[in-house]
Amino acid sequence: MSEGGIYVRNQRAHSFVINVTELKKAPMWDVRYFLPKYQELIESLKNSKFILISLRNICKEPIKRGKTPVYSPKGIQVIKVASLKNEYIENTNEFVSEKFFADSIPAHVKQKDILIASTGEGSIGKVDIYESKDYAIADNHISMIRIDETKTNLYFILFYLRSHFGRIQIERVCKGATGQIELYPPEIGDIKIPLPPRPIQDKIVQIMEDAYKQKKEKLKEAEELLSSINDYFLDELGIEFPKIEEKKSFVISAEMLRDGRFDPLYYRPQYEKLNRIIEEGKYKVEKLGSLGKIDSGKRPKGGVRTIEEGIPSIGGEHIKDDGSIEKEKLKFIPLDFYKKCNVRIRPLDILIIKDGATTGKVGIVPLDYPHKEGSINEHIFRIRVPDKEIDSYYVFSFLHSKAGQYQLKREVTGGTIMGIVREAIKNIKIPYPPIEVQNRIAEEAKRRREKAKLLKEEAEKVVSEAKQKIEKMILGEE
Repeated sequence: MSEGGIYVRNQRAHSFVINVTELKKAPMWDVRYFLPKYQELIESLKNSKFILISLRNICKEPIKRGKTPVYSPKGIQVIKVASLKNEYIENTNEFVSEKFFADSIPAHVKQKDILIASTGEGSIGKVDIYESKDYAIADNHISMIRIDETKTNLYFILFYLRSHFGRIQIERVCKGATGQIELYPPEIGDIKIPLPPRPIQDKIVQIMEDAYKQKKEKLKEAEELLSSINDYFLDELGIEFPKIEEKKSFVISAEMLRDGRFDPLYYRPQYEKLNRIIEEGKYKVEKLGSLGKIDSGKRPKGGVRTIEEGIPSIGGEHIKDDGSIEKEKLKFIPLDFYKKCNVRIRPLDILIIKDGATTGKVGIVPLDYPHKEGSINEHIFRIRVPDKEIDSYYVFSFLHSKAGQYQLKREVTGGTIMGIVREAIKNIKIPYPPIEVQNRIAEEAKRRREKAKLLKEEAEKVVSEAKQKIEKMILGEE
């Protein structure tokens, strides 16, 4: 204890002094509220050229939380944390009955309400605006902010809450232990906002809207490039992907069931048709199991949640939709466990998620992967092919294509927990052209993916630079 204050030392070896008077006045009895990074932020806001207000002072009515829904097959749309994308609100196709909606007036979402995710590690603090005129209701993990537009530009507040100033203050006022944090309406209302004159607010809004428009255009171009890879790939292999028709009924022979998998859905006509088309393509076909070695990984008993350093261990959550591998926000296994584990990863290893909601998603470890050592968990298959004979990127690209994904989807088994077994993975059919053809196809696929990746990075940079610009404007520095 120091004179007039409390001395605090946190787990990361930082120490600071809290004035007792400040502690008594604080809205939260939590030493984290007084961490230097939060104090410094508030001081910078106080030094802004503009009047500093609390968010609640520009609201039409008190900030509210939604209500735990009782779901119905149809009715009124429910907005959940998963709906908020920090740029737009996604339709979840989940509903409550009209009666439930009528009995839950405080949870109603109105047009131009700002919605903020109030629970969920990794999601808390996501902010979006409800633009639709359709009726909707917020679930109990969403808070609703109803701005008085006579006092401020509604979209200025939206972009402020998404800015560094908003995010850090949201982080500051969250309550609860790690993994169980929540954001409550009174603390949201206490968020401090420098309020520039309306013309400056309008200019800030225009800058951010232009940035998001550019981002959307670049992302669209990137997605079109990624989509073109599939058509290019199959065309080069002489595979004309069949038109998929989901037939409600079809006939299979008892002999097929006796000699193969005892699962009628496995023999859907579209699967059989695709098999024939692959077999009749320009090149001979090999099974994946004959092209490379297939292994799955593991992690220590008890999990790795509390392990903060060691050897990176890749799980399904680290494989992105475009096949790239997350380089940060990884999980770790101890070095001694890693040394005993014989499933390690290296550049150009192909990874396939073997179970769960994203079964069949495929990734490839890049040549420039920053971690010299790495492993995979028990939910991943690692496929390693002999580099001089087979182009790894070619195999990855085929597995990532429609023809590869359709075969992987076919092999999924199970009830509550869906997955693919090793023997099924071995049977995936891969067209096997000469190595020079593999190289050529792989290089073009890689070129398009890298261009798409660059476009996505440019899209994020446009918004990031716009945020930096408006943050200076909010402080009156520009």
